[in-house]
This record gives sequence, C-alpha cells and structure tokens, in this order.
Amino acid sequence: MLRNNSGYALVYVLLILFVFSILSISLLLIEANSTKDMVFQREEKQAYNLAWTGASTVGQYLIDNPDSINNLLNKTSDKHYMESGYFYVNVTRDTNYIYVKSNGYAGKSINSVTLTLCEVDTEDFIITEYAIVSPDIKIVSNSKVEGIAAVTEDGRISVSDNATVTDVKHIDKYNIYELPMFPSFSSIPLDPDITSNASITGSYACNKISLKDATLYIEGDADIFLKELKLEEGGKIVVSKSSKVNFYVSEKIDINGSSLNKAKVGSRDNIGHITIYYKGSENVVFSDVDLFSSLYIESNNLNYMYYKMDLTIGNNSKIYGNILCSTPTNIRMENGAFMKGIFWSPNSDTYITGNNTILQGFVIAKDVTIHNRARLVYDDSIFGEDELISNIKEGYTIHRWK
Repeated sequence: MLRNNSGYALVYVLLILFVFSILSISLLLIEANSTKDMVFQREEKQAYNLAWTGASTVGQYLIDNPDSINNLLNKTSDKHYMESGYFYVNVTRDTNYIYVKSNGYAGKSINSVTLTLCEVDTEDFIITEYAIVSPDIKIVSNSKVEGIAAVTEDGRISVSDNATVTDVKHIDKYNIYELPMFPSFSSIPLDPDITSNASITGSYACNKISLKDATLYIEGDADIFLKELKLEEGGKIVVSKSSKVNFYVSEKIDINGSSLNKAKVGSRDNIGHITIYYKGSENVVFSDVDLFSSLYIESNNLNYMYYKMDLTIGNNSKIYGNILCSTPTNIRMENGAFMKGIFWSPNSDTYITGNNTILQGFVIAKDVTIHNRARLVYDDSIFGEDELISNIKEGYTIHRWK
C-alpha cells in the first residue's frame, strides 16, 4: 500500500513539474513577444521620424529655394544615415502639386511620409492699410478706432456719437483678401500622450497633450500632430529660441489658466515662429492665457449655415500672433484681453468689447463690432514677422501632410 502511495505521489510531482514547465515556457514566450513588440514599436517610431525629417528638410528647402525644383524633380536622393537608421527622398510633380516622399528605415521597420506642396500666387495676398476691412462695421458705446475703417461700396458703417474713428473710406473690393493655404493633415498617434513635464525634439504624434502645473519643452523645429491640446492653470509649452513649431490639432483646443497662474504657449523669443492649425468643430476658449503663437482655424463643421463655431478670447489673455479663420466663426474678444496681431477672417463675425480690451493690429471680417470702450489701434508690424504670413511669396507652400 505504501508503494502504491509513493507511486501516486511521484506521478503527482511529475505532473506538477510538467505544468510548471509549460507555464515557464509560456511566460518566456510572452516576455519574448513583449520585448519584440517594444522593439517593433520603437523602430516604427524611429522610421517615421526619419521619414518626417527627410520630407520636412527637402520641403522647406523648396519653399526657401523655389527655383531649385527642376534640380530635384524626378530624382531620388542618396541614403542619408542618422543614428537610428537612414532615409531617402524622391520629388515628383503633376499639374497642380509637388510631392516630396521620404522613406525612413530603422531596423526592420519602414515608414514613409509624403509632403505635398502647391504653388502660391502673391497677387492674392495684400497687406492692408486699414484698421478694419468689412462690409458691415459698427463702432459704438465709447469705443475707439485709431485708424481707417474701410467698408465696401455696398456695405454699411455706423459710428455712435460717443465713439471715435480716425477716418472712414469706401473700397471697391472685399474678397481680394485671400487667406494662405490651410494644410491638410491627419493625426497618427505613434507616441505616448503628454500629461506631465516632458521634453521632445523633432516631430511628435499623439492623441493628447494635457498639462496642468507642468511644462512641455520643445527643442528645435518640430511638427506636432495631435487630436487634443489642453492647457490648464500653470500649463506651459516652452519652445527653444528661433525654432519653428507647428501644432496640427484635429479635434479640440482648450487653453484656460487662472488669474494667478496663467497657461502659456511660447515666449517673446518665439513671436511669429509658432502656429496652431485647428480643424475641429468644438468651440475654442482662451482664458487667462499668454499665447505667443498664431492660430489658423478651418473647421470641419459642414453645418455652418446653422451652427458657427465660437472663438472667445477673454479674462486678461494676451496674444502676440495672428488669428485666421477660413470657415464661418463667431469671434469674441472681451474682458480686458490684449492682442497684437490681426484677425483675418473674411467669413466671420468679430466682436471686440469691454474696457481695457485692446487689439493692436487690424481686422478683416464679414461683420465687425467695436463696443463698450474697446480700442482698435492700427498696426501692421507683426504681419511680416509671422512665419505663417511672411512666407507668402512666389513659390510653394504646404498643402498636405500624409
């Protein structure tokens, strides 16, 4: 009987050892696959960065040197090696566009980025000499316009007795003030979301940047693709001096600080070098913000005949940059906000109101109201400082990232 029990015990022990062996092998396989996945994800990201570097470098070269297109057309570059791998670039064109396709290689991963450029006609872009250009202008309630208000021949202007304007003129055309090209883009979340102190170099693509009492440092030129940009009190984005940074936001922008702890994007060293492109349909509110950036809105809302997106700038916010809207938008600047730049929104209604609310620049809009002690002071000095607008010249501009 003891022998039988010993035999059963031995079988039982062997079964347990077998099961543990299977589990150990499974865990090893899982760990190996996990490591393989991590390596693959890292190499995918590196390949994308390499491809983006190639497309961005060649695209910017063509924008800066438009006469060089024939030297690069239908040619493939040599392989350019970097620490993580290499890339090469090919340039082609059709009737309307130039395509800069870059392939990046890192380990066993391959990724490609195509930058599409289109030609620019400088006759479409005019620096205005007027403080306001609109077919419908109202200057009322102790407000003040230090500059010329220009209304179209078939438009109208009203100035109340307690409001002032330097001069009023009638002009023939309103639709000559065409906007720069809004680039087409999509968000490809390859990188982790940024929700705490972080530092990045070069391109980045994620779902969300959300900062509260935290800082994101961006070193060097960069294109940041994301779905949502959110900054709360103490949230800051710091960009190295003279770097050119573009944010491409596809769904939502929410930048709201507090009176004691503002949200902040950029600094005076970055004026004209940071642009936020936004194609979402949700309202945008800037409250207690220091923004050293331009904003370009082209909403994907197709129902704007019945619903316009709202853009509100208030609560002592300060903006040094230009705000462009190609789609109909209700723009409101209020509650002691200050802006040095231009509202360039020919399809939008613009309302500037409140004591100590000051726009130093000019306005191009469908409907303009200056109200309740607000001031508009004509100044075109920032027009040429802004990379978004100063790059408007004969040659090429970005049409699409893909």
